[in-house]
Amino acid sequence: MRSTDPYCPLQRRRWQLRYPLAFAAVVGLLLWMIAVGQAQSPSRVYLPLVIRTAPPVQLDLSSADPRLPANGVSTTAISVTVRDGYNQPRVGIPVRLSTTRGLFANQDTTLEQHSDATGTVSTTLQASLEITPDAAFVTAHVEFEEQVFSEQTRVQLLVPERVTITGLPVELPADVRRQSLLVVQVQDASGAPIGSYPVVLSTVLGRFATGEKFAEATTNATGRATLPLYATPDLGMAQVQAQAGQTLGTGAIQLVLAQCNDFEDNDVPNQANEQPSAYCLGSFEDDEIIDPNEGEDDYYLIYLDPNQAVQVNLGAIPAEADYDLILYNSRLQIVEFSNQAGQTPEQLKHTHTAAEREFYYLRVNMYRKSSTAENLYHLRVALNPLEQPGSVIQRSIDVNALSADDPALPPKE
Repeated sequence: MRSTDPYCPLQRRRWQLRYPLAFAAVVGLLLWMIAVGQAQSPSRVYLPLVIRTAPPVQLDLSSADPRLPANGVSTTAISVTVRDGYNQPRVGIPVRLSTTRGLFANQDTTLEQHSDATGTVSTTLQASLEITPDAAFVTAHVEFEEQVFSEQTRVQLLVPERVTITGLPVELPADVRRQSLLVVQVQDASGAPIGSYPVVLSTVLGRFATGEKFAEATTNATGRATLPLYATPDLGMAQVQAQAGQTLGTGAIQLVLAQCNDFEDNDVPNQANEQPSAYCLGSFEDDEIIDPNEGEDDYYLIYLDPNQAVQVNLGAIPAEADYDLILYNSRLQIVEFSNQAGQTPEQLKHTHTAAEREFYYLRVNMYRKSSTAENLYHLRVALNPLEQPGSVIQRSIDVNALSADDPALPPKE
């Protein structure tokens, strides 16, 4: 029984936790909420402050043409502009240029110049002669405040990848005055023409303007080179080759039978037609032979220089016919002849040993006419050395002042 006496001292009360587990749970919850709150509160991140400044030198290097024929002569403009960090030109700065291929305007692979009032250094790059695909790498170097600045550009050197030859016409009479125009086209791998590139040509038959079987040419801005191929007194296919770099092109011109200069009348010496070296077709007039001892004739005029020789061949003589060859000097004296019997081909040779140029008469004589075919023949006249390609012989004598009578024939075996 608790005392109700106010003067009676109070006894110490003892507190007891009736629900210990619930209290622990509440405390744990509070602690978790505090931890989560702290975790979700914003945090501050400190980053270093970096201040970037423009370089003291900037280089702008360029080539006017990034593609250049690798022909050893073509050029392109090279330009270098030097600027500071504020894009303003730097004046008087030493710039050194170098290239891996070709030459600069000073004919060297390196060049040093100071930038002008616009901060620019200008020169040209001359292509090297290349036969395989390559590129020229041009580099600009500047040393400034103990730093080295450089810039590089690339110039592709174009080399031939395709070479073609076209002949106009493709058939050429075998007469040294006749020509076919050869057109050589040179292109790179993309089909673009390559100008100013050297081309070497060669032929099996025929000859070039030099009189040789080889020639050199250079392509123009369209990648073409044109030059004539002159005929020789030969029949057959003239295989022509053109080489540009390591690329080879081929073409063909057919040498065919020409027409002999036997237009009528050419039956007597003073009617002789000048005949250059040729492989040609001749024909007699289709007339009856009036004098069996003389037959029908075609006369030709041939000029020979000192030590120059001539060879004449007569063939394709029709069945039952008999044709002969006789060579006379300017005084109508026999110097050479060939007069075998029947259809046997005829041939004669003669070398002019006099100190002056002289003309000769070549006589094709019909000893017997064919009764079954036209009176045609093949005549090959070949001077050695041959006349200059395309040249036209100017007569040095008036043959009309000479005899209109047939000279004597050699005895027939």
